[in-house]
Amino acid sequence: MVLIQEEEISVFSKKYQLSNSEILLIALNLNGVNSKQVKNPNVTRVRFSMKPEGDEDTYFLAVSLTKNTPFTYEKGVIKFYGKEIGKAGELQEDTCDSTYFRMGKNALTLNSNSRGNCRGCRFCGTYTLDVSPEEDLTNPENMRRKIGEIKKEGNLKDLSNMKNVGIVTGCFKDEETTLNHLIMVRKIFSEYGFKGEIVYIGSQIRSEESLDKLSKIGPFALYLTVECFERREKMMKPVKSSLTLEKGRDVLRMAKKKGIQTSFLYILGLDTLKSIKEEFPKYMGLITRHPVINLLQNYKEGDDELRAKGAQDFEYYLKARRKVEKIFAKTKMRPRIWENYRAPWSKTYNGEKLNGPKI
Repeated sequence: MVLIQEEEISVFSKKYQLSNSEILLIALNLNGVNSKQVKNPNVTRVRFSMKPEGDEDTYFLAVSLTKNTPFTYEKGVIKFYGKEIGKAGELQEDTCDSTYFRMGKNALTLNSNSRGNCRGCRFCGTYTLDVSPEEDLTNPENMRRKIGEIKKEGNLKDLSNMKNVGIVTGCFKDEETTLNHLIMVRKIFSEYGFKGEIVYIGSQIRSEESLDKLSKIGPFALYLTVECFERREKMMKPVKSSLTLEKGRDVLRMAKKKGIQTSFLYILGLDTLKSIKEEFPKYMGLITRHPVINLLQNYKEGDDELRAKGAQDFEYYLKARRKVEKIFAKTKMRPRIWENYRAPWSKTYNGEKLNGPKI
C-alpha cells in the first residue's frame, strides 16, 4: 500500500495547493477501504459514492477491500484513522458487471466480452471477479436482451438520448473479431435509437483498414490501452505488449487523421517519474482528449511489487500529477471525472476547477 499519515495531509495540501479532500480521495483510491459490513472473504473490491466533508460534489469510487488501510467504511461513513471525512452511499461488491451507467444516464460502460475471462496483465484485477455466464454479449441475441434490461433499469424509452457507449472489455481472438464486434454493437444499438459515440478501449484495432471502417459507421473514439512505458513485456500479456509504444502512436496518428477522437489509458505507479516526463509529451498532437490515468491499486497479494521505484511513496503521485498538468496545461484537454473513477484528479487541474459531471 501507499500509506499516508494523518499529519501529512495538511503538509501536502499546502505544498501542492490542493484541498485536504482532494488529497484524501487520492489516498483512498490508492489504499482502499476496510469494512466489517462485507462478510464474504472472497470479495476483494468494492464501490460506493462519497461526498467528502465540506464539499458540494459527490464522487464515485471503486477501490480495494483490505485490512491494511487507514480508511474504513462504517454505516455510510468514511473514516480516516478513525475520524470521519465524508458520507458514503451503499457499499457494493465491485464485479465484472457487463453494463453500468455513467454521466447520469447519458453514458454506458459495456463489458461485452467479459473482462473476467481475460488473463495475462499483471496489474489487472478483473480476472478475480465473478462473471455471469449469461453476460456474454458477443452475439446479437444476448446483446438485444441486455439492451432491454438497460432500458428497464434506466427507465428509458429508447437510447436516443445516450451520448456515449464505452466498450471496456477483455481481449478478443484477433483484430478482425474485435472489428466485427464493434460493428455489431453499432448496428444493434442503432436499432434502439442510439446515434452517439462508441468508445473502444483496447489495443487490438491497429490497421488503417479497420480504422477506416469504424470512422464511417458513426461517431467513434479510440482509447488506446498503453498502460505503462517501462517493463511492458513483463507487465502485459503478449497480445497487448506486441503493440510497441511507437506503433501505438502510429495507430493514434492514423485514427486522428480519419476524424476519430483519440486518447490513451495509463496506470500511474508502474513507471518512474522520469519516464512520465519523457513519454507523455510524445502523445501531444496525436490525442484529442486528455489521457485516462488510473491510480495503481492493490488487487491481490504481491501487487505492491509492481510499483516502480519511488511509487511506494504517496508524494510520487502528487509529483506525477503535477508533471502531467504541466504538459497539458496549455491545451484544452482536461480529465473527464465521470469517465474515470480511479483518477488522481477529482476537483482541480493545474489550479483550475474541474467542471462537469462527476458520476
